[in-house]
Amino acid sequence: MTKHFFLKCSLSFFCGAVLLLVGTGCGPNKAKHEQLIRERHKQFVTALCQDNFDGATAVVAAESKQNANAVKMAYGAIRLGIGIAKLTPDNFRLDTVTLDDKCLQATVTSSTQTKGQWKADNKPATWVRVGEQWFLKF
Repeated sequence: MTKHFFLKCSLSFFCGAVLLLVGTGCGPNKAKHEQLIRERHKQFVTALCQDNFDGATAVVAAESKQNANAVKMAYGAIRLGIGIAKLTPDNFRLDTVTLDDKCLQATVTSSTQTKGQWKADNKPATWVRVGEQWFLKF
């Protein structure tokens, strides 16, 4: 009875440990996903600074691109601000990346540097993951 009880408890413990590891969502992958978001953000601001519409919109979530006119207007407004302030990709930074438990969505705070001063952007951005790729959602 004791041997059988020990085997039963060991099996239960093993199954519970596996479920905990699988059920934690992205767990140890959070750092990887944060880095992927940081890379995509850099890709986005680089495309904006280079006036590369296709490059910038490639980083935008499909659902956010459904209204093509709104995307073009937003792009134009952002480009105008970048041009007036003479910003480069180095003038943009991500301050915090907060991922949900499953690493499917992230809330990102950022800052922009103008005239040598960093200023927090007005509101956090939302990024969503599709497969292994992250996209900015408006």
